[in-house]
Formats: sequence, structure tokens, C-alpha cells
Amino acid sequence: IGVRLVGSEMCIRDRDKEDSDNVDSKAETDSEINVYRLSDCSNSYNQRRFEEAIKACTYNAELGEKTAQYYLGMIYREGYGGIKDTQKAVKWLELAANQYLYEAAYELGYLYYSRSSEKLFSYHKAREWFLKAAQNGNDKAQYKLGVMFNYGYGTCLLYTSPSPRDGLL
Repeated sequence: IGVRLVGSEMCIRDRDKEDSDNVDSKAETDSEINVYRLSDCSNSYNQRRFEEAIKACTYNAELGEKTAQYYLGMIYREGYGGIKDTQKAVKWLELAANQYLYEAAYELGYLYYSRSSEKLFSYHKAREWFLKAAQNGNDKAQYKLGVMFNYGYGTCLLYTSPSPRDGLL
């Protein structure tokens, strides 16, 4: 017995029979569905085959797989495969970060922190995403938060001169 996935139906055909009456005519006209494993997404991404990665990652990302959402966000952020789309990058990275993938939270923070897109630039949003990643052990996010707090980026620091009452003089 041969099995193939066609359209939304499973068609089973006895290999010995060539009788076309046993196959649903609707299934004959539907196009085949491409099914990708998560490993197809990650392998294609890591091997820099971005056109394949976009297909495999999109399939898995739409199913809610956070790793695929992360890879797809990075593809759109960096413009791998010739498609740079910051809004799509934010969409997919946010979905992954909200599923506790803290590397995605760091990358979102970096998107808002860097001036690569003036429309996205926001120290406050960068701090929010860096903080989420840093609280969960992401050392790069911890470093970026340190830099931000050191320079007062995205913080509400009030600098005052020390007075004798503070005991600092």
C-alpha cells in the first residue's frame, strides 16, 4: 500500500491496482502539502541556506514553535535570503520571546537599542526586553543593561550635586 499526503486528505492506493476509481478525484486535483520538521528549519538556517530556511521556519513558526519564530525573526532582521523586514522581525521575535526564549528577548532589545531603524529606536523598549532576558541569565542582556544604566539611557535618573547633608563632602 502506498501513502501520500495530498491536499487535506490522506490517499491510500494499492500499488498493484491501477484503477483510478479508487482515488478521490478531489485529491487528484489538490496540490501536495509541504511538511517541514523543526530540524529542517534549524539546519537550513545554520547552513546558511536561507531560502529553504524561510519555508521551513515559516511552516513551524506558524504552528507556534518558538525556535522557528526566533530563526525567522533573525532572517528578517538581518535580511538573509534578500528579505529585510524589521516589522516582521519584531513580530516573530516577540512571539518567541513571549514563549520564554530569552535569546529572542535580547535580540528584540538590541533592535530597539540600535539605531538601525529610527522608527523602532526606543531605549525604554530596549530596556524592557534586555531586562526580561537579563533576569533569566542572558549575559549579553545583563551587559547591555549595565551600559544603559551607566549612561542613563532609558532610565529616569536624576543627577544632583552632593550636599553636606548627604555626608558625601
